[in-house]
Amino acid sequence: MAFFRTFFVDNDKLSKPLPITPTEFDDTSPVIVVNPSHEQAEELLGVSMVKGGNSLSTTYLAAMFNVLLVR
Repeated sequence: MAFFRTFFVDNDKLSKPLPITPTEFDDTSPVIVVNPSHEQAEELLGVSMVKGGNSLSTTYLAAMFNVLLVR
């Protein structure tokens, strides 16, 4: 939970907060889902991880969901 909070909530690289469901969560939350936009994924992972390609084509990250199952 500490890494999850540090990476997705308290991350200084993010220009705006990520959409997290549920909005209030803790160690007792059974499932936590993060659904970042393309721009937010770039901020989290770096442009080279969400955009790539070669001289013939360019690929972009279309969707990214991060799910934390708390046990």
